[in-house]
Amino acid sequence: FISYSQEPEKPLAPAFHHALRRLGAKRYFLKFRSLEVFRDETDSSGIIGLKEKIENGLRESEYLILLASPPIAREPKESDINWIEEEIRFWLQHKQGSSAKDQAENSLKIVICIAEGEIKWDYNLNDFDWETTSCLPKILSKKFSSTPLWVDFRETKQKAKTNPNIFSLEFPDFKQKVAEVSSQIQSITVDELISKDRQVK
Repeated sequence: FISYSQEPEKPLAPAFHHALRRLGAKRYFLKFRSLEVFRDETDSSGIIGLKEKIENGLRESEYLILLASPPIAREPKESDINWIEEEIRFWLQHKQGSSAKDQAENSLKIVICIAEGEIKWDYNLNDFDWETTSCLPKILSKKFSSTPLWVDFRETKQKAKTNPNIFSLEFPDFKQKVAEVSSQIQSITVDELISKDRQVK
């Protein structure tokens, strides 16, 4: 399940969605299935049944991929809904393991991708440094049992301002970042995933 802010991530989110499904999946048939990825493509405002659709997508997903940017960290207005925070809240309530073993293994299964903003981890507090971190909602405070891995798309996104076509697996920078995300989900190394992709071309 890809969670992201609609407006700022319009160029990145659909390209990332397509690349995540495609990388390493071609011509494997029964040996290697393409990833099934849920991404809400609609405007979240005023859509009847959207909440149910999102909750079903979350229930059926094994991982939550968060495209992190400052808009998702903002405090919502009284009449507004922070959909990303609601998605994370639902994920934490329904998908987080409750046993000591689950907690030790960091069972959140949330993969953070930085699209914009800053993230900093405070090793003393074993939590994000919320004075510096500007692209995550504070609902994630103290939710990770150890330093989470995150994938940094900021430089690639910056390059896309002068070359929109860079959001393609034909470009090594973007491919590397997608592989870093996919490898966490598939429990293989980045090199193994990229090698498999090359073998089927």
